Amino acid sequence: FEIWQRVSVFDRVHPQLQMTRQLFVPAIEPVGDLPYELAGLLPNREHSRDLMVLIDALPENSFGHRSVVGVFAADPFLNCKRVADRLMAKGYDQVTNIPPAAGYGTEFLATLDKVAAGRAQEQRNIGQLVDRGLCVSPAVAAIECLPEALDGSPHRLWVVPSFDMWQGEAIRKKLLLKLCRDVIHRTDVPVVLVTGHTSVTAAEAAQAGAKGILVDGG
Repeated sequence: FEIWQRVSVFDRVHPQLQMTRQLFVPAIEPVGDLPYELAGLLPNREHSRDLMVLIDALPENSFGHRSVVGVFAADPFLNCKRVADRLMAKGYDQVTNIPPAAGYGTEFLATLDKVAAGRAQEQRNIGQLVDRGLCVSPAVAAIECLPEALDGSPHRLWVVPSFDMWQGEAIRKKLLLKLCRDVIHRTDVPVVLVTGHTSVTAAEAAQAGAKGILVDGG
């Protein structure tokens, strides 16, 4: 069972995390109790700028495929060539579209899709990242997005929360675990469950069929 740690504070990466699997993401301002996958979608920051700050701060990759970089691939201003070139220069070739566009939820996502933003923009950018030599392990925030996620024959999927799961002041744990089970029933691709500030444990994720879990680090 894989334990992944989300990392955005890099003075904590070496040597403490040498035995972990790491998802590197841009540091963002917290928004209430929203998990990273939802707060990272909000228009209160410059996504591309934050990503380049992350990449510039990354240490050289000495962990191989155990280091993955989160990219907001739905950003229409994403410079895929620059992102890919700088990542690969530091030895990173594994990325994921976290936070994913589907995290916006059904209603807002439908509006984005009407203007070819949202998932359409995300898929265009993912295609360009792949063309530049990066390997993308897709994030799935809704079961309807699974066919697209499987198109590129990924070696890993990340199941993440969406605004459709947000109720009151928290992510509904049962809905996140249901999505995890639904994805796993439809594919043999290994799944890492992103817990989204829920109380989901590693044991519960494993029981749902996940091969790993992502926890928050520095």
